[in-house]
Amino acid sequence: MSTITRFTYRGQIKLEPGGSAYTRLKPLRFVFRAVLGLILYILIAAIILLANHITQAGESDQVSPADDQYAVAAGHYSQKQWELAAEEFTTFLENFPQHPKTPEGVYYLGESFLQSGSLENAQKRFEQYLSENPEGKLRREATFRAAETAYLSGNYKLAKQRLLDFKTENPKDNLCAFVLPYLGNIALAEKDSKAAADAFRTGLEQFPHGRLQDNCRLGLARALAMQGKPYEAGEIYQALAAKPASRL
Repeated sequence: MSTITRFTYRGQIKLEPGGSAYTRLKPLRFVFRAVLGLILYILIAAIILLANHITQAGESDQVSPADDQYAVAAGHYSQKQWELAAEEFTTFLENFPQHPKTPEGVYYLGESFLQSGSLENAQKRFEQYLSENPEGKLRREATFRAAETAYLSGNYKLAKQRLLDFKTENPKDNLCAFVLPYLGNIALAEKDSKAAADAFRTGLEQFPHGRLQDNCRLGLARALAMQGKPYEAGEIYQALAAKPASRL
């Protein structure tokens, strides 16, 4: 009898006279089933992993009540709706005191109070921020606002301390254009003409075109008059009176 050749996916298999095709193909069927099972297992595992990833992504996209409350407060703040912002930040801090955004909430609550004219409440929040976050990312802003709020409230002792803190930590900061004349005015109130004159002169030297430049000139004139230098003070007064675009 002649040899019969059949083609399969593995190549050629020769069926000899008296041989068994089933016996020869059985190992290949076992390998094929094993490979198919492995592929099916990998596919199922991939589907499960993908489903878990989608579920986790959906959960992470959900906004927590705390984040939602903070977003509402921040929205009012960005729209300069200061009283509403103060209310919402207060609610946020009362309900979520341990939230990661609590320090920022304290600071922005202080800002909201300041902008709405509630200086006492603003002062408390700025001091709270500095006390609870001595190295916080908003320390610069909080230090200045604490100083400015105290100054505007007439609490010159606290204002002087905070202004000097800010000046020491940020000697070249643009906000020193406000810090220096504030210090000068406090010195005038304390009858310290030399300290006042130094503060106003430094303010004019560092910020000759600053918003409070004329305030520095006026303060310097007052300090010179206090020192018994009426001629020098008079020259500054005359220059200010002749200046058409003065902010005074």
